[in-house]
Amino acid sequence: MVPHLENRTLFTCRLRRYGRLLLSLMLLVTGYVGYGQSSPPPYTLQITVTTNNSVDDGTALDVVLVTVLDASNNPVSGVDVAFSINGGSSTTVNVTNAAGQVTFAQGNTNTSALTVDINAKYLGITVASGNCVFLYVQGPPSLNPPPGSPNPSYFVVTGNDAAANGTDTNGIQVHVADAQGVNYPVGTPVTFTITSATPASGSMIFYMGPYTLTYHATLGQGGMVDLPLYDV
Repeated sequence: MVPHLENRTLFTCRLRRYGRLLLSLMLLVTGYVGYGQSSPPPYTLQITVTTNNSVDDGTALDVVLVTVLDASNNPVSGVDVAFSINGGSSTTVNVTNAAGQVTFAQGNTNTSALTVDINAKYLGITVASGNCVFLYVQGPPSLNPPPGSPNPSYFVVTGNDAAANGTDTNGIQVHVADAQGVNYPVGTPVTFTITSATPASGSMIFYMGPYTLTYHATLGQGGMVDLPLYDV
């Protein structure tokens, strides 16, 4: 009788006659027991954030590298590793390669930190867990945004033609935001350099004679700063 796989029986007494069949059965059974993974649990996770503090432009990506190790500290291939953000129900599942490694990348459109939850699965059951934190930084200021940009940066004159009496003021206002329309935070330093053919001053500095004058200020609420200018 020809043996069948479902019997899980190896007919060693007929090894010579059914050698090929026996070898095939052994390979099939080995594959079935391993479930495509090179080693069963317990597993441990090595979690390394390889790219962090990406710009919050929605394109730049933070990246985490996860290595799955077995009880003998050997890498395990073929393991499903699920990634989710901030405890959300939406997951991304990637499979470890021959080195037991898998990567996950995530961008952001603001500077809020993201917690990445990481779960290694065996037969659909979580057998090892960990997490990491992705950080993001604000992109460079968009000082000349195209028309229609949300919350654009600007530089405007708020007062002009003041009397040159050292008392009346002209003024400028600056608003600074990034390409996403997100205001730069309070306290961001701003430097103004003013060149004039006649003496001028600011509220903190008075300067006489030909010059290039620099003013230092910081952004206030709404990413804005106002600077009054005196002329004499």
